[in-house]
Amino acid sequence: MIPRWVPFALPAMNFSPHIPQFHQEEIIVPYVQGKLKEERTYTVRYRPAMDAILHVIEDPDLRGVLTMYPQRHYIRNPRGGPNMRVWTDLHTADDWWSLQVLPFFPLFLHLL
Repeated sequence: MIPRWVPFALPAMNFSPHIPQFHQEEIIVPYVQGKLKEERTYTVRYRPAMDAILHVIEDPDLRGVLTMYPQRHYIRNPRGGPNMRVWTDLHTADDWWSLQVLPFFPLFLHLL
């Protein structure tokens, strides 16, 4: 079943010609099963991953929705103690904070 919002969202989407296009290649794989030996051909379609990622990150319509940096969220403790940390999404998790200290990560952000 198609969600109710899809027909309204599709016309508003920006289908620009700058979206990375799919490439198509054929891969030939040797296949052996018992005495049967043959080559099988498979058609593979793909997009360059980095081009697709950059297209999403640079989209001005998504700029206000994407979260590029980690955040820590806190709420007041109802018992009057210290504030309590809450985890609500991937960007509030500890793994994203750990990723920020990797030596190559600032270089990666600079490239974007």
